[in-house]
Amino acid sequence: MVSMSGLTIKVLLMSGNSMKQAIAEIKRLNKEKAEAHRLKHQHEGLCQPFTDKEYKQIVTKMKTSYGAKAKKHSFNALWRHYDVKIETL
Repeated sequence: MVSMSGLTIKVLLMSGNSMKQAIAEIKRLNKEKAEAHRLKHQHEGLCQPFTDKEYKQIVTKMKTSYGAKAKKHSFNALWRHYDVKIETL
């Protein structure tokens, strides 16, 4: 059963309305509900995409490649012990 603000087709039919009147009333209530939802969720033009000029002004940082290997443990600290002279007994 379709329910709008507590009204169902069964209730509308019990109140003396015909089936056509009840269906028309439900459709009218659905339209009112949809319109109220649209008004509640519209943003009045506040949410718009960037223009080309605004988009070009955005600066983003990308991944850099300089010095990456020198900073990693596997390229320097892991193999440092090869420089140390090993003394045997």
